Amino acid sequence: AILFMIIIFALVAVIFSSYALWNDTKAQKDQNLISTGCFSVALTDKTDDGQTTSISLTNTYPISDAKGQNLQPYQFTITNTCDINAQYRVSLSSLSNSTLNTQYIKFLFNNVNSSGAIMQLSTAPVTTLDNETISIINTKNAPYSVSNSYLMEEGSLAAGESKSFNLRIWMSVNATNSMMNKGFYGVISVTSVSTN
Repeated sequence: AILFMIIIFALVAVIFSSYALWNDTKAQKDQNLISTGCFSVALTDKTDDGQTTSISLTNTYPISDAKGQNLQPYQFTITNTCDINAQYRVSLSSLSNSTLNTQYIKFLFNNVNSSGAIMQLSTAPVTTLDNETISIINTKNAPYSVSNSYLMEEGSLAAGESKSFNLRIWMSVNATNSMMNKGFYGVISVTSVSTN
């Protein structure tokens, strides 16, 4: 029995030492590389006189659409600053401190190269913002937060391309006296994703 164990042990030792003699391992010399390209969409806001500002309708009153479409717009430009095409979505989000009923808010949103259509905010398409965008808006406007978001436009930007937009907001001529001493507070946001 001991002799049998010695023979088995010797046989196993020969098999494993033979494997070690005939086994050869190689590895590549260079690293594999996966590199991402630049992806960024910039938002620049300004008025016609070049000053950065927001729409302020202090002590406003109901006006006709004809007057509303001639108000000073909030103008902004989005630019794809990188070499990858981008899909974008422009949204207008109302904040929690807004008390003016959206059925009495009219707006005109348009690309500076087109006329656009006058709409009532309550009939604009509702959109859902991603958590990161909501967090950014809420942080900048604390203690107020996003209550609703409305889709203004979506489209695409080629690498290096820019698009400029105008937003005009006014109180509808149909607003009742119950809307006195109320306010609308909103924020424009642009979200984008890369495309190929």
